[in-house]
Amino acid sequence: MDCIRDRIILYMRDVVRINPELIPGLREKYLEEFGTTFAGLKRDYEIDKQDYLEFVHDIDLSQLLEKGQSLGNLLSDFSQRKVIFTSANLAHAEKVLKYLGIKGHFEKIIDIQSTLPHLKPHPHAFKKLLEMLNYESWEGCLFVDDQLLNVETACEIGLQSILIDESLKSDFRPVLKDIYGLREFMEDQLQRGSHDV
Repeated sequence: MDCIRDRIILYMRDVVRINPELIPGLREKYLEEFGTTFAGLKRDYEIDKQDYLEFVHDIDLSQLLEKGQSLGNLLSDFSQRKVIFTSANLAHAEKVLKYLGIKGHFEKIIDIQSTLPHLKPHPHAFKKLLEMLNYESWEGCLFVDDQLLNVETACEIGLQSILIDESLKSDFRPVLKDIYGLREFMEDQLQRGSHDV
């Protein structure tokens, strides 16, 4: 996320030609108002969606992610339907999943272009997700995300959620230090009921 953030700032400065001194405040405003910088730039500067997405996701994954079997093994432990719900574009999501060797664990990817004009954490983006999963309600579903606003919105609409927060300082519950804590969490949940996705 830090690398993508830096690419967003570069895009605002070098492509949109926004005064660098204004960028931090503008990004904060957009994130508060829309949940993403893209939505604000689209409204105020009529930026090209594809150009923006390709620019901000042009990062070297080998410098950021570790390949290994542990994540794939974790995902293999769960027979539930698994779906990616991302504010990135499809190409970036597939690039990350392929790099990590876990693409085959997910039934589908719901990306930014699938839910426009709304993105996480907007409730309408979640509504679109529900429709695309062909579900009538969130019963039996579990949402895992590392952004507090996303899990808060998910909870507000009745979607059970887990926050991934390495610091464990968030007041949100349940919170896990990393995705590997999901195994113990799910074992506990499965004793009480079940999750489908």
